[in-house]
Amino acid sequence: MRHAKTPPVTSPAAAEPAKTGRRDKATHSGTCQVCGALQKLPAGVLSQHGYTRKWGFFNGVCNGAGYKPFEVSFDRVQLAVDWARGDVARLQGLIADLRIAPVMDKAPFYTYDRNGRAGYYEVEVTVTLEKNPPHPTNPNISYDAIVLTEIGGRNDGKRHYGNQYGLFRSVEDSVKKLRESRISRIERGIEERERYIAWQEGRIRNWKPGKLTPVKEAA
Repeated sequence: MRHAKTPPVTSPAAAEPAKTGRRDKATHSGTCQVCGALQKLPAGVLSQHGYTRKWGFFNGVCNGAGYKPFEVSFDRVQLAVDWARGDVARLQGLIADLRIAPVMDKAPFYTYDRNGRAGYYEVEVTVTLEKNPPHPTNPNISYDAIVLTEIGGRNDGKRHYGNQYGLFRSVEDSVKKLRESRISRIERGIEERERYIAWQEGRIRNWKPGKLTPVKEAA
């Protein structure tokens, strides 16, 4: 997934359901207003397609599907920009909440499911310090371990040892580090959305109708 991402969010320009149009054979392709991908135009509107990974935060079917291409119209662009601005505010609120929340024994944790189909996912964990007997001949060597236990989800109760994630000291220190890691992921999500907004605003600044791309017939 390139880098760690924020949790899935509602797609941009989702104020209306995408119109599918008739299944006429496409003679031309055009550029999606929402994601910028080049797609065929059955019945003059964009065919159904997924989001490009270029922006890194879209999920599911693109809401530019079923609408006119960018070469003809940019009526969906402002909706997408408004969505992105709103999501920046939402993510900034998440960061503020994480920074003022009291440090307890729970924290957000981002990990990879090596034995299942979840891939990378984020889950809340309980953070505990597992006390173990010290080294038999050197009492200064401790085998105590930070343990992260997943709460809910498909891997409820799964344990992770903190030393694999640079967590060695105390529950408080580990919770703070996990929160800072979460904040860093959210900040990357904000940067992605801000890049998207700048890209969209640049596209429409001097917009003019463009030529569609003819579809080549298969040999």
